[in-house]
Amino acid sequence: MSEIIPNRLYFITIKNKIPRDTKATHFFSTDEDSDTAQSLTLAKIANYLKQVNSKLSSPDLNSRAIVHFTSGSELRRRNAVVCIGAYSIIYLGATPAEAVEKTRWAYLIRSQ
Repeated sequence: MSEIIPNRLYFITIKNKIPRDTKATHFFSTDEDSDTAQSLTLAKIANYLKQVNSKLSSPDLNSRAIVHFTSGSELRRRNAVVCIGAYSIIYLGATPAEAVEKTRWAYLIRSQ
């Protein structure tokens, strides 16, 4: 699990079972938004950024950890890493290298 915002936003790659929300954690995925025949577009990245900001500012999710998970094909995992990386760079001020480092472990777990 990669911690993007301490105690608040995380990124994981899962192998099998899709996680379910708990009282302490909200899980979401963009895998179903990723058509494996299409490339990631700026519009999709912008939509992702809005989605994450909406979740982070939602009163219903205020006391819960938010976990972006991916479980799909290599393309879907790559797209998820680009999206969470873009969030880290644009909203958290991370450098591209820092964004890659934060998500490397979660991406590699599934790739092996």
